[in-house]
Amino acid sequence: MKSIITLIMFFFSSSLIAQIFIPREEPKWHLFQKDYNMEYKMSVIKNIDHWLVHNFIEYENMDQYINNFHFIDYYFNGFDEIIYTGRVPGVEGERTFIFELINENYEISFEAFGEIISIHSMGENQPPYSFVLIDRPCCGDYVMVYEAYHPVFKEGRFQLEASIKMITIDEVEFPTSFFDKPVLFEVKNDPYHLRSNPVINDEREYIHHSILGNIISSYTANSRGYAFAEKLDETGRKWWFVAMVNNIEPIHSVLNREFKNNNNKFHSIGWMSSRFLQIIE
Repeated sequence: MKSIITLIMFFFSSSLIAQIFIPREEPKWHLFQKDYNMEYKMSVIKNIDHWLVHNFIEYENMDQYINNFHFIDYYFNGFDEIIYTGRVPGVEGERTFIFELINENYEISFEAFGEIISIHSMGENQPPYSFVLIDRPCCGDYVMVYEAYHPVFKEGRFQLEASIKMITIDEVEFPTSFFDKPVLFEVKNDPYHLRSNPVINDEREYIHHSILGNIISSYTANSRGYAFAEKLDETGRKWWFVAMVNNIEPIHSVLNREFKNNNNKFHSIGWMSSRFLQIIE
């Protein structure tokens, strides 16, 4: 239980928020994956009975995507799991798959929409690992979904569970620096708006057809959230970059919907004026 709490605390920390939202390098897979040669990797992958591999074989383009396959002892079981993450030819958006060796055959053990953007170890780059993936908007949509997954030991083995889901829109402005630690706060005025940018814009401009100005969601008093960064606008107003806990249902939100991977409770991401936000010690 202690390790799970530690993971959840980590995934809701300023360090993780910074890793997600600050322009970043690609995940450093070389720290975690096995350094097998191309010939060996191709020979193992081609024997996986799954539509992903079938597509690559049919279109003869597996060599173009081979670097999206990663051999890792992900479940800490002494065997290689194979992770594929990234675009899939002929399929909208990105996907992530984990294939597990069961009775000498690789079978699918995890599948999700989205691409892994960071992977973490509890220490010394050793399993078990946790990761964050992003499901980017496609085909006229505007919602971006960030999900953190962590390993849980169940029935004698590690299994993946979603721990944190953070959602915003693709037009959101991200900070360039963050607080050393999150600040818990409570809304003291209503309606109080979560916005895509640190500026008041209540005019109907075209960002997306369902968004008024830059309002993502509207909250009532006593709604809670965590602040991770701040910025001053041209008038001197202080804005906080926040993740709303959604302990109280928003009055209005463009983020409420059915989600592809799971419908777990989510945290809405954006900017709030700090004027009527009270810090909770």
